[in-house]
Amino acid sequence: MKQPGPFAGDAFDVDEVVESVRAQDPGDVQSWHNAILNEVHADYLEGVCFNLAFTGDLEDVGAGPTAGVPPEEEAVGQNHFAVVLDASGSMAEASGSGTRMDAAKDAIATFAEDLPPGSTLSLRIYGHGGSNTSEGKAESCESSEVVFEGGADDAGLNEALGEVEPVGYTPLAKAIGDSVEDIPEDSSDAIVYVVTDGLETCGGDPVQAATDLAAAGVEPVVNVIGFDIGNADQQALRDIASAGGGEYTSVDSGQALKEYWDKENGRMAVAWRDWRDQELERIRGQAFDDDQANLDNSDLLRTTSFEEREQSMAVVRGLEEDGLIGYEERVGILGLIDEREQPIRVYAGEQRSGNFAQGRATLEEYEAGINDLGSERWTEYYRKSLGN
Repeated sequence: MKQPGPFAGDAFDVDEVVESVRAQDPGDVQSWHNAILNEVHADYLEGVCFNLAFTGDLEDVGAGPTAGVPPEEEAVGQNHFAVVLDASGSMAEASGSGTRMDAAKDAIATFAEDLPPGSTLSLRIYGHGGSNTSEGKAESCESSEVVFEGGADDAGLNEALGEVEPVGYTPLAKAIGDSVEDIPEDSSDAIVYVVTDGLETCGGDPVQAATDLAAAGVEPVVNVIGFDIGNADQQALRDIASAGGGEYTSVDSGQALKEYWDKENGRMAVAWRDWRDQELERIRGQAFDDDQANLDNSDLLRTTSFEEREQSMAVVRGLEEDGLIGYEERVGILGLIDEREQPIRVYAGEQRSGNFAQGRATLEEYEAGINDLGSERWTEYYRKSLGN
């Protein structure tokens, strides 16, 4: 950490150093060595500071690790899946062996079972208040409620689904707008699935609601699933999905809805794999760069120490040639020069090994925990699969 001498490195001039050392009039071997070192002491500051600052951390991992400590039990950056389910009266119409609502409930429960471990899920229903009569419209159009939020594998979801009954009108815009509150603050990714069997019947603007939702918070993807929707109404739902940065899908049965969500789980798995592969490549590349910087720094310290040694020895030869020191002083000073260089070389080697081991350990932590990280949002890859 000492400041370099006035004749260190490229500034070295053996004759000027000899004269400067002579002027100090050293009295013994140690004093001669100190006088020489004062003039040619090399600049080790950069190399030492590199070692002091080295942590092995892999930076820019967003919501992932900081200070080299990966999260322990987080799932892909805390994914959240928000299901917004139509509970208007028309969902009571027949579909297969049951009703549209029965089919939707069954498909939602199956979808939740296959979500990534640790993901969170919310279920919002709308149109379940009031009635589908003119007297009950006002209450129905204000009905939008979260009936479940928690882990995707929480048994409470089935209980919540079991209590949903189709009743009233379709406040689609309100439900989409309200769903922004369903996404936890610590989520790094979110996908909203709006399941409906009809268009807005409460005077709202679902396209604007989807636009606002897609721009809020973690900028969720908004997908719309039309259940038994007539051809004339499908474009309106496509517009909602497009505004939400997602896609519109039409299904005509509970089985078709299940198949849709099976495909969704597959698409999410591919998106996650693509994110994982790029993230692994990125952090391994950064680890490689850190290793190279560590090696370069060790070489810098060794080269600097060797140059200081060579310059010091050149000064000793000059002093001897000028008759300022004799054989015994020369041997003694050269011994001190060697004693100084050796621990610097050892330090450089030990720091290189220690830094390398620290970097490897951190990389292994990141690799082992990569499935728990959500640094760059993997939904960017999901969006690409939608063509957005």
